[in-house]
Amino acid sequence: MAILFSSGLELNGDAVIMYPQDRSAVRQTVLNIVLSVDAAGFERISALNTRTGLKSCLPATEKSAEMGNYPHLSVTLEPGENVIEISIERSGMEAGEFRLDVYRTESASYSASLIPVYKVVEFHGEEVSQLCTQCHQLEPPASDTLPSTISQSTCHPCHKRVVSGEYIHGPNAKFQCLTCHRPTASGFEIAAVGDTLCFLCHLEERPKF
Repeated sequence: MAILFSSGLELNGDAVIMYPQDRSAVRQTVLNIVLSVDAAGFERISALNTRTGLKSCLPATEKSAEMGNYPHLSVTLEPGENVIEISIERSGMEAGEFRLDVYRTESASYSASLIPVYKVVEFHGEEVSQLCTQCHQLEPPASDTLPSTISQSTCHPCHKRVVSGEYIHGPNAKFQCLTCHRPTASGFEIAAVGDTLCFLCHLEERPKF
């Protein structure tokens, strides 16, 4: 029988979900689930969004080579409520599973009063950042405005997927993330609202709209 565990709690001493907490409300389209797992504690970890049917899997060999004891799985979220089922396989059998309820909002600003059963979580906010800074640099230097290569961008290690689509926005392709995002005390905010953001770079296009 599968063993249920929850964010911040251990699974047989082998696994802890570091991020996100159950019933988190987030704004990002792609959710990075971060676990702390004993290197010898699993053969495969998978995360399934039951709403979309999309599944992300991470073999232990890949986890050990790239992420140490902190495996990351990326799951695409739909607007509204998403149910994520995370499972750990050991010795060819399911050793544990957990259900995460996550709410994705499309609004640029929102509050807990609008989503009463979820806790609003800013991924780059202080609370989550404390979990990540032991492995990641989260404060972009001034050079990140125009990184010489995409791999030198502070954002690149965690946000490689922004260049995986069929159509890629120009600044995304070069990882010039600070073109549209501004660091604030609560995380990274969009530099402007609506089409005003586009006209920061494409002012000559304004008369057409």
